[in-house]
Formats: sequence, structure tokens, C-alpha cells
Amino acid sequence: MSNYDDGLTELGFCDAGSGYDWDEFHAWYDEAARIFYWHSEGGCSCSYFGDYTQRSDLSFGSKQDAIAALKEWAGDNDGYYTVDKADALRLETAIRDVKVPR
Repeated sequence: MSNYDDGLTELGFCDAGSGYDWDEFHAWYDEAARIFYWHSEGGCSCSYFGDYTQRSDLSFGSKQDAIAALKEWAGDNDGYYTVDKADALRLETAIRDVKVPR
């Protein structure tokens, strides 16, 4: 599974890293299954985001679960990484704007 295939629609991502280090949160939606997926990880310039091979490597749940996970990730600031609040709000809005059929 690559980052943006397997029937998942990318909703966006946030990057809290700087310099040679990175810390990212990505979110996707599976319209057929009506499930949100997300994944966060960090590393240095010698690695890259996407260290997963199947959906079971991703977290998943409802729209509310995805937003809660994003807020938790954005609030988990150890003083080294800084999350751009506008980027986090943009991703939260993208997640919130997905129309999930009832």
C-alpha cells in the first residue's frame, strides 16, 4: 500500500517538524466503508513518512475519532516540535467537511 491509494481519499496532513527533523499527521477517508484513517510518525532527514504497508497499520474510526486524534497529536508538543495552528485547523476542517451518509 502506498500513501495515497487503496481506495483512500487523502484529506491532508500537518507537519510539525523543522530543519532535519519531521513529525507528521495524515488523514484519509474511505467513502465506501465510511471510515476515517489517520497516521502520525516522525523522523529525521534519513527517513520519510509512510512506514506502513497495509490499512491495519493505520488508526481508524469515526470523524470524531479522527478529529480527537489530530487534536491530541497537535497538543502533544514537547517543546521541540511546533504545530502550525492554521495547518491543524485546515486539516480539522477538511475532516469535518466530509459528508458521511447516515
